[in-house]
Amino acid sequence: DGTTVVKYYYERNKYTLTINKTSGIDSVTGSGTYYYGTEVNVSATINNNYTFAGWSNGIKLQSFTYKLLNNTTLTANASAISYTITYDLAGGVVSKANPTKYTVEDNITLNAPTKTGYTFKGYEINGQMTNVISKGTTGNLTVKAIYEANTNTKYKVEHYQMDLNGKYTNVFETENLTGTTDTKVKPSVKTYTGFTSPNATEVLIKADGTTVVKYYYERNKYTLTV
Repeated sequence: DGTTVVKYYYERNKYTLTINKTSGIDSVTGSGTYYYGTEVNVSATINNNYTFAGWSNGIKLQSFTYKLLNNTTLTANASAISYTITYDLAGGVVSKANPTKYTVEDNITLNAPTKTGYTFKGYEINGQMTNVISKGTTGNLTVKAIYEANTNTKYKVEHYQMDLNGKYTNVFETENLTGTTDTKVKPSVKTYTGFTSPNATEVLIKADGTTVVKYYYERNKYTLTV
């Protein structure tokens, strides 16, 4: 009677969708085994201090629908946020420049500065003394160099005696002394027979050790009565 019907049943294939994540991605969804053609909701959640950098298939959205046609692996990517580092070296210099940017993933040992007449004690970062920006640190930073004044900075005192021509040509005596950088000192004057001592002068000890104090001793005059 022409009613014969042959029926073929085609089983829909199943495929696996694997969702991976890189550093900075907190969690992903969508992994699993699905029938061919299933539209799967795929999403990624990022950690603080990161920005989403897209999927391995070029999709830039954090969440999207993916039509599964074969076994597929997708990877969610993130980029660490870059923060700035501002330095206050207080007159010091570094032989090798320190970085001006960093991320939460970096662990940075800072190069120490030098400052004439001072000893470097460390950097102050967020109220703490340290030479390291540790992994996990976040936010824009101001890094301040802390120094201690040297107590052995050189300075010199030169004593001049007036000659018989009323001039101060040559140094009669020199004292090589030391003191604390950028502090004031008042070196003592000498007492020489036949000369009038000047008043003591207060000076600042220069960091580079070039401070020179010059004292001029006037030759006394006497009367010879014959």
